Amino acid sequence: MNARVRPATGLSLWGRLLYSFIRRATFKRLGKDLEPQQVFSHHPRVFFAYTDLTMALQGGVVEPKLKTLVYLRASAQIGCPF
Repeated sequence: MNARVRPATGLSLWGRLLYSFIRRATFKRLGKDLEPQQVFSHHPRVFFAYTDLTMALQGGVVEPKLKTLVYLRASAQIGCPF
């Protein structure tokens, strides 16, 4: 694991339940456990925002053309040759 922040260990009962639910849904959908979810679970507001953003991008809330433009803009800003 190359994250600067370690995955959360001392979550509240609510945090553990929420994290386990989202982790299972992600694993069921993608077949692997994602590191950002482990790291973002340290801070519930960031975790909820990250989850909402992910669901919006994959749930069809954002138009495909706009999503493509956002991906291209983000990769141009970080210097990705994509």
